[in-house]
Amino acid sequence: MSKRPLKLVAIALLVTLSITLHRCAYAENETTASQAIGKAEESIMDAYKAVAEAEEAGAKVEAYTLLLNKAINLTDQAKLANKETQYAEAERLANQAIEICNQITDEAKEAREKAVQESASKKTIFIALGLATALITTFCAHMTLKWWRNRKEKRKLRMRIKLKEKT
Repeated sequence: MSKRPLKLVAIALLVTLSITLHRCAYAENETTASQAIGKAEESIMDAYKAVAEAEEAGAKVEAYTLLLNKAINLTDQAKLANKETQYAEAERLANQAIEICNQITDEAKEAREKAVQESASKKTIFIALGLATALITTFCAHMTLKWWRNRKEKRKLRMRIKLKEKT
């Protein structure tokens, strides 16, 4: 009879231990999913800032906006899955959102740099065209003035010649 209570105690301890371990694993999954969702939200903010900077620089950002909306939707789905205790699904969705946001951030930064370079080259071209126009205008004005002076001199010479011929 003394072995039977020991077996019952051992079984009770094993059941308690397995429940505790299951709860710990459950809590760990919940924490991991919540952390992934938090990181996804931070990634969305970073991606939004990168897209805003790219747009400000003059880059086309329509495609990035669509991807950003997709990442926001995935994060919302992850939050919903987390509330429904589907922690693995929540973590998977949040990680997808993070990957999309990282892609957006990288591509938006590249687009911003490209737009800044194009803008600088356009400014340089406009300055060069302005200088060339000023030079051409100055040259034309100089040549016109020179022609006008020559014309005046030729008129004076013709008049002198006519006067000499008359006398």
